[in-house]
Amino acid sequence: ERIRENPYCHKDARMHAAKRYIDIHFKDSNCLSAAIAQSGISSRHFITLFRNHFVITPNRYLTVRRIEHAKQMLETKSLTVSEITELCGFSDVYYFSKVFKKETGFGFNEYLNLYRLKKAESILKSGQGKTIAQVAAACGFNDSNYFSKQYRKMYGVAPTQTKRGG
Repeated sequence: ERIRENPYCHKDARMHAAKRYIDIHFKDSNCLSAAIAQSGISSRHFITLFRNHFVITPNRYLTVRRIEHAKQMLETKSLTVSEITELCGFSDVYYFSKVFKKETGFGFNEYLNLYRLKKAESILKSGQGKTIAQVAAACGFNDSNYFSKQYRKMYGVAPTQTKRGG
């Protein structure tokens, strides 16, 4: 979900400052209350102005921002779900998992596997000359047999067939 500015809404510097504040401090548990306090207006008025200005509520924007950061971390770092939960400003792993599934349509591990399998497919199709075990390891799979089974389940062919161009 992309944030967009309402072209028919009066430009309010406080809302741009609040959005910038959320973008920088989204990991903090008091992020929204601090952004509201910084704006100098009541929370009800803040929520109304933010929604009118960006066509999304501040709570929804914060959630989207946190989940996008989680996906980025998942794709670039080797972290546990607990570490990502904490680094994205969620206080509870179970709540994070519930929100992640609601936002992406996939559970955390399911999303991670899909990402890794797509990365593997890309490597296999690129003709880099890597063995299946090397591809599996490069994509975060510790067991090449498990990798092959998951790959076959997702694509309907063995990774060796993709590697050969099949």
